Amino acid sequence: MPSPGILADIGQLPVEVVAPIFEKAQEQSLILSMANTMPLSYGQTNIPVITQRPEAGPVGESERKPGSEYRYEMRVVTPRKFATIVTVSQEFMDADIAGLYSQIQGDLSFAIARAVDLAVLHGRAATTGDALAGVEGQFLNATDNRVTLGTALPDEGGLAKDIGDGYELVVDAGHDFTSFAADPRFRARAVNAYDSFGRPLFQAAGPDLSDATMTVMGLPVRYGRAVSGKIGANHDTRVRAIGGDFNQLRVGIVKDLRLDFTDSASITLGGQLVSLWENNLVALRAEIIFGWAIGDLEAFAAYEDAPARS
Repeated sequence: MPSPGILADIGQLPVEVVAPIFEKAQEQSLILSMANTMPLSYGQTNIPVITQRPEAGPVGESERKPGSEYRYEMRVVTPRKFATIVTVSQEFMDADIAGLYSQIQGDLSFAIARAVDLAVLHGRAATTGDALAGVEGQFLNATDNRVTLGTALPDEGGLAKDIGDGYELVVDAGHDFTSFAADPRFRARAVNAYDSFGRPLFQAAGPDLSDATMTVMGLPVRYGRAVSGKIGANHDTRVRAIGGDFNQLRVGIVKDLRLDFTDSASITLGGQLVSLWENNLVALRAEIIFGWAIGDLEAFAAYEDAPARS
């Protein structure tokens, strides 16, 4: 008989089921779709991060060639496992296998994507809202480059100036500014942004809520609710966008998504220990192991709302 709370008699779902779930998680995740990828193995991995690139200068014929420096620092990447368990009824599984697989793909890919995004953006766990151990200062919202949205008045440029202020912080630190990760509420800000003459700042044809607004001031933007931090048990951080040089973010997958199932274990549901076999339930467990590294936090700027007035 299985120990309480521990899945036993585990079987692994076929690859034709698991592969689409992992692919969908990669598509749904802001981080997995925007960051550079890197090879990663179990245990800590040291990766080099370039801090100074070589420069070339003019030189005359027969003159001594100028020297240049190439510097890098090592970052330690610690792989982390993220997991979740979903239960469905045996009757539902028997009645509609295709429907079950579709439900699995939707629920589990979404959960994995949100967990990855919240960890890298805010260094927190979606299940508890607690800070992840060992990632102090190694998440994008830890950047010191902060811009409070709504600071600039319409005749000063409004939202366009706010965005430009963050851009300036990043490029002044010597980095490129490649794209934005934004909360859906940031899209509403872009739609509702006007200049001092009442003209839309970001939509030439006028306000259009059906416009995907996939670029802001010419730079690509991807939207996801993890940007605000309000995922699962975690609170809203007031961050509405994080922009910068996403080449400075590297993510590695140690082990692709693994999906196991059982109908004979006991698991905790709603704070109570429940026998799957006695209740005709099937439990599916998804887990992924990945790690990330940030070259320089100054390569990113966080755009946030001002604190609410009491």
